[in-house]
Formats: sequence, structure tokens, C-alpha cells
Amino acid sequence: MHQLDVDILDEHIATFILSPQRQDGTEFEPTSIRAIISRLDQKLKRHKHPFSIMNEKGPQFSLTRETYNAKNKSLKKQVKITFF
Repeated sequence: MHQLDVDILDEHIATFILSPQRQDGTEFEPTSIRAIISRLDQKLKRHKHPFSIMNEKGPQFSLTRETYNAKNKSLKKQVKITFF
């Protein structure tokens, strides 16, 4: 993973963010997805990867950040609809 090109890794992580579901078909909460991304970030850091997935300001991992933010917003909206 730490040897992949940043753009390819970015695409893989962004795709992953859109796909995880529990066995019952419900989606994971944003905090669970964020925890997984944090673990990936730690692994990259351990291998001295030059970029952070969620803490970068530049174009590195921008697709992942945008996808996560959109997914987070969507899931929060679903929760509001469910409770109201």
C-alpha cells in the first residue's frame, strides 16, 4: 500500500469509502469510516509516506477527502430523516 502512487491510492481509498456496509446492509457511521482512514494514515506514516490522507491541504488525497466529506454529509442527512 505504501508503495502505490498517491493518485492510485487516493482512488482506491475513495472507492472504499463508498462501498462498506454491514452484513445487514446498513452503512457504517462516519466515525467508523474515519477510524479506518486513520489506521491507513498511521500505516503510511509508519512507512514514512510523505503525505497524510486527511490532513493534507494540497491535491494529494483530495478525492478521498471530498468523498469522505460527501459520504459523511449524506449519512448525517439520512440520520436526520430517520429520526424526524
